[in-house]
Amino acid sequence: MILRLALRSLSTRPLRTAVLAVGFGLGIGVMVELLGVGEVILEQAHAPVLQGGGDLVATGASGQVDNARFLLSSVLGSIRFQSRTRAISPSKRATLFLLAHGEATAIAVRGGVPSRERAIGDPEVAGQASWADTPADAAWTNPPPGDVLRAYAPYLVIIITFAIAQIPAVKDALAEKPWTTTFQWPGLDVTTPDGEALSSLTYNVNWLPAAGTLLLISGLITMVILRVTPSRSLRVFAASVDQLKWAILTVASVLALAYVMNQSGQTITLGLWAAGAGGFFAFLSSLIGWLGVAVTGSDTSSNALFGALQVTAAKDAGIDPTLLAAGNSSGGVLGKMISPQNLAIGAAAVGMAGQEGDLFRKVLKWSVLLVLIMCVLVYLQSTAVLDWMVVK
Repeated sequence: MILRLALRSLSTRPLRTAVLAVGFGLGIGVMVELLGVGEVILEQAHAPVLQGGGDLVATGASGQVDNARFLLSSVLGSIRFQSRTRAISPSKRATLFLLAHGEATAIAVRGGVPSRERAIGDPEVAGQASWADTPADAAWTNPPPGDVLRAYAPYLVIIITFAIAQIPAVKDALAEKPWTTTFQWPGLDVTTPDGEALSSLTYNVNWLPAAGTLLLISGLITMVILRVTPSRSLRVFAASVDQLKWAILTVASVLALAYVMNQSGQTITLGLWAAGAGGFFAFLSSLIGWLGVAVTGSDTSSNALFGALQVTAAKDAGIDPTLLAAGNSSGGVLGKMISPQNLAIGAAAVGMAGQEGDLFRKVLKWSVLLVLIMCVLVYLQSTAVLDWMVVK
């Protein structure tokens, strides 16, 4: 059936179909080339020389894994490696400076957890009975349940807060004044061809049930649970705003552009032009959302920018508008991982600032592969093959 549709498109619109086929072929070629790049894998070393003093360097998809606790619990402590691991001991190397007689002498030192060092048979501590684990060492090796619960507290608070806000009675109450209010945006007089005012001229200020406000409330509750002082919270908030300032400016600018394009009719014009691809536009739907998020860094921005385009093109091409709107959003999610803004935020959050290019190269192949799968899925859902999956 797909072949029949492709031949029909080729016979009716040969030039457009040829251009689309070339673009699709280039996408497949890029995907194959990227899949040919060898993955960086985690190797388990068995060399006897590692007993009591060797180094095991573990690398993952994004580079060297240097978080010892993560390595112990999530990698070497996993079921896959438990039977192959005799003992594990983290260590930290540093340089100390001894000041004497006005001169500084550099001394290379190494620190570790005594019980772990003895477990691997480190001769340096074998005869040092006085070297025992401190309470901090014990807490680091086996965190108490209370610490583990506090570590999960922010996520639990967010889940509970958003769940409460979605309870029908609470949701309806928050949609009323004074929690939510609307007003006509001043200075705009835009109408449809029928002379009716556009619904987008009415601005909805849902300041309390908005996701950002709920996150702020969750943050304040988490402050109390984790006993974070207001001064430290303000410093972290200021640092976060400074870190995200360009992402915030980008999202705001894209949303403003979306309003201009939607109210000026540019989006509808582009949608009618894109509908010329016919049924094959269903394949391109996810790619548009993917590119939108890759550039803007926000699925919300991509939906605002291209949502109306997708719906207009769908109606003109005889495709379910719900399907293409969903395809735009789904493709956008797959573009998150290659967005420069998200890469910068993620790299900074895990202490990998400056390695955004490495992360991009690692995740690009997966992003391309997944969006192509999504393109095929959306196309099949627009045909009789999988149209039963689309909500009518």
